[in-house]
Amino acid sequence: MDKKPCSPRHPSIEELKALVRAHNLQNLGYDELTEMLYKSNAIYVDGHWELLAGYHTDIFFQFSKLGQYPKFISRITEELLMWIRAHIEKPINVTLSPRAAGKLLSFSIAAALNGEMNTRMANSAVDSMGRTVASLKEGFEIREGERVLIVNDLISTGAGIQNLLALIEKMKAIPVGICVFANRNPDAVEEIRKKTGLPLYSTITINASYWPKSECPLCKENVTYRFSSSYYE
Repeated sequence: MDKKPCSPRHPSIEELKALVRAHNLQNLGYDELTEMLYKSNAIYVDGHWELLAGYHTDIFFQFSKLGQYPKFISRITEELLMWIRAHIEKPINVTLSPRAAGKLLSFSIAAALNGEMNTRMANSAVDSMGRTVASLKEGFEIREGERVLIVNDLISTGAGIQNLLALIEKMKAIPVGICVFANRNPDAVEEIRKKTGLPLYSTITINASYWPKSECPLCKENVTYRFSSSYYE
């Protein structure tokens, strides 16, 4: 059977607002937040992607699209900093993220905290598919006993966060919290929160379905898919 073409598109502002739910915004307004997502074309719909965790979805979020606009990263950073200062005890020695889009936020938050706490940033390594692994990218360091804040762009299944936690444990450092811009799986967020006991904040939830590859309705219709890692090349 021939593969059916896939033609993803960007949602209208009305569709986008139906997809995005914000959590306890203190600095950003909801309209400003959704306008940033809309202007940057950070969300795709009506597509077919295989996520890093192996699941399939018809809705895709690309944080690096937001990263094209330094003002957007600055505004998101300000929002996350309000949560960090309210919920994370000082000091924060290191912000840790994967070597992917999340490093934009990690750098921005570390820069903002640098004057207060002399905070550094570090990146984990990733495998050939772009998945986070429990080792540091060459050139970065986390010292024994340092207090580490995990920063990332997105939680899907939570596997990447678990690998960052394993990396912190391997370095004999101390995880102090987790902050991400978005999640597409509130259950994974709650599971991480309960399992670790760490403070965890996600600015938005993206209401997006995803399925194991074997249960994907789009695969059953023989619709062509792309690997999400191709968006980070």
